[in-house]
Amino acid sequence: MEAVEAPVSIKRLNDDQLLHVQWRDGAEFWLPLVELRAECGCAHCVDEMTGQRLIDISDIDPEITIKELKLVGNYCVKIYWSDGHNTGLFTWELLRRLCDRA
Repeated sequence: MEAVEAPVSIKRLNDDQLLHVQWRDGAEFWLPLVELRAECGCAHCVDEMTGQRLIDISDIDPEITIKELKLVGNYCVKIYWSDGHNTGLFTWELLRRLCDRA
């Protein structure tokens, strides 16, 4: 499987509750923040042994925002959420999959 290249642009649109992602192939998507937060794959959000999701989308603050985005290497972005969560890494592959599903 071919690696997914980094997006051209990632912008938080907190007033609209969206993350705007633009890809090199010209595709652009607006991901709802609540749904994006629910996709975190860290050990706090997904059981490492069973893969069972530990966070339910209904438990996420509908007014959640992104406080900060930080690039990690050349393969993902770390999101600092307004609910204090910041341990998840959103790889380019995950972001593209979420975008294509949107």
